Amino acid sequence: MRPNLIQAIFLASILFVIEFAVKYVAFENSSVFFRIGPSICFWATALFFSLSIQENVKFRGRTTQTIKKKSSGYGIEIDYGIIVPENFESSPKYTFLFVMQMCIWIVNLVISQKVLKKFIGLNNCFSAYEYFLIGISILLTGYSIGAIISVLRNEIHD
Repeated sequence: MRPNLIQAIFLASILFVIEFAVKYVAFENSSVFFRIGPSICFWATALFFSLSIQENVKFRGRTTQTIKKKSSGYGIEIDYGIIVPENFESSPKYTFLFVMQMCIWIVNLVISQKVLKKFIGLNNCFSAYEYFLIGISILLTGYSIGAIISVLRNEIHD
């Protein structure tokens, strides 16, 4: 894995753990279940935000080296070179994923708050509408997890 991916995962994991710990300490009941989906979406948002920032500021030059024998026959010469890319613009991949994840996180947060109010207020009496909202929340969380896995696979193989 690349160092910037490891740093991004570490930062996002710390944010996820802190957020979940604060919510669990604050609520201490089964209502925490409805907050897991938005927490995962928030984790993905933080991951893609840190990746997009690192992608925009990282210098994309490469170093090359050539090793050859000296003309006298004794010893070796090592030449180093830096290849500077012609295109300095970063790809908008992580920025797009960050914006999408931010929207998904906000939608998932709103849905979870609606379901949570119903859960706390009416003692688990859900209507079809609440089940529909829970299903959408699960789908959005699944999308977030899929996006994270896809990025991790691409970063590992690059």
